Amino acid sequence: MPAIILRPNRERKVYRLKCSFDLDPHPSERRLRLMTLEVGYRFLRDMEKQGWQYMGRGLEMSGPRPMSEMKYARSRSVQDVGKPSEFVFDLPQLDALEESPIWRYYLTGLFLRKEIPIEIGGKNGSSDE
Repeated sequence: MPAIILRPNRERKVYRLKCSFDLDPHPSERRLRLMTLEVGYRFLRDMEKQGWQYMGRGLEMSGPRPMSEMKYARSRSVQDVGKPSEFVFDLPQLDALEESPIWRYYLTGLFLRKEIPIEIGGKNGSSDE
């Protein structure tokens, strides 16, 4: 995959990256704390493997949110061709949390990167041709 290498004197942009993890409803404080630490460690390790530099300002946790349902949708441009399009998420109302079988939590952190990977698509913008 091609990459753009940023000049050393150029200011780097900070990216806010997010990961999520799921738990059963009403987890204990201990269970939530342990999962947050474990998922946070894996998140930082995986981002480092991909070339991201962690800013070291702590990970912010948000949630719980009801688990969103993924649905298949077809865009108008591919309806006639019959090719699959993108998946969309049907976001439930926040008051649906008590009815949700799984609660989703998010961890967000600030990261920098020296190289920005880019993808070069085909004629129609797709990566496979």
